[in-house]
Amino acid sequence: MNGDTALGTFASARDFGNVAAGYIAGRNGFPWIVARLGFDSLETVQNQFPTTEGQPTQKAEKAGHNAGIQEYNNSPAVKEGIQRTKDDMQNPFNTIKF
Repeated sequence: MNGDTALGTFASARDFGNVAAGYIAGRNGFPWIVARLGFDSLETVQNQFPTTEGQPTQKAEKAGHNAGIQEYNNSPAVKEGIQRTKDDMQNPFNTIKF
């Protein structure tokens, strides 16, 4: 059974936790590959041998990451930083702003 029923699609509490983990990584600006490395490192430590997480887990984390990274990229601080970088690239005589 894949979770599709006449009542709609359902998921386990673990799936929601994986979505949340991906969301937090994305919302904090971690690229997907860095988040993936962190998730697989945790899995390796917990299993005490090199391993990666299963595809359902990865899909749930990726769904959360997509939502989180979108919010991160739309945050005012990130937009301001992008604009500042563009401005600095257009004027080579600009000094570094802190």
